[in-house]
Amino acid sequence: MLKSFLSISRRPLIVRPLCKEGSALFKVSRHYRSFPKDFLKPKKEIQEIVPSPEEEKILTNDIIGKVNKQIISQTHGRLFAVLFVNERQRMVTTEDLLVIREEFAPTAGDKIRMEKVMAVGGSDFTLFGRPLLPKDLVYVEATVVEKTLFATEVMYRYASKRLNFRRPELTVLRISDIRLDYPVNELPSVEGVEGRTF
Repeated sequence: MLKSFLSISRRPLIVRPLCKEGSALFKVSRHYRSFPKDFLKPKKEIQEIVPSPEEEKILTNDIIGKVNKQIISQTHGRLFAVLFVNERQRMVTTEDLLVIREEFAPTAGDKIRMEKVMAVGGSDFTLFGRPLLPKDLVYVEATVVEKTLFATEVMYRYASKRLNFRRPELTVLRISDIRLDYPVNELPSVEGVEGRTF
């Protein structure tokens, strides 16, 4: 009897939770502490290096020089442009088809110059306008491929006794050319937004 009692008392003590949910709650509460581990460690001070106006001017001139070199030698590759057409912004590149679902004045076969260019860029640089780029700097040409009517749309109204149908105009443009005519900061004239049609 004594031997059996000693053998029972020498077994290791195992504490088990009453239910599985209780053990999960214990792990969760231990895992999500109220303070992070590195709470008492001193934080490293972050120093912000502000360049002087002279250094900033040198850096700006260097970047403009690199962009101008690519524009003059035509090594910028394929260009993209962000156009403002019928109160919407469209990002296009050469040979893209641009679909306009509102009234648009030019007829099929017309070549038009898109003058409201908000941005133009290549693989290495992007030029942004404020809000538009000067029209002497960027040349974007488009051809009107097709003018047709869109599929019939039904205009529903609540508790209406009749249905209204409409077919909006649809114009398809193909972007034929995007190019930069002058280097940056070397434009022959500077003008505003007024007078730009498309």
